[in-house]
Amino acid sequence: YFEQFMADQAYSSKFLMTCNNYLHRCWKLYSTSNKKDTSYLEIGLSNYKKLASYSIAEVNPYIFHHLACFSVALNQLNEAVNFVLKAL
Repeated sequence: YFEQFMADQAYSSKFLMTCNNYLHRCWKLYSTSNKKDTSYLEIGLSNYKKLASYSIAEVNPYIFHHLACFSVALNQLNEAVNFVLKAL
């Protein structure tokens, strides 16, 4: 089901906005935990990796902003730089 859904919806503006909003909510949950519970960030990155082959972030570069912030918070600085460069 997931593969068919992605094939049909990956580049719709509604789906891209939903992905961006999801990552924003992951950051808000992390922030609400006084920046102690990184599981929200790890889950957000993990879910993005499932979608990476569809290049959704290239269509909506705001997604890369969230991913770069997640990576910095998780001390994955090289990955953060890569996300920033992809957003350009």
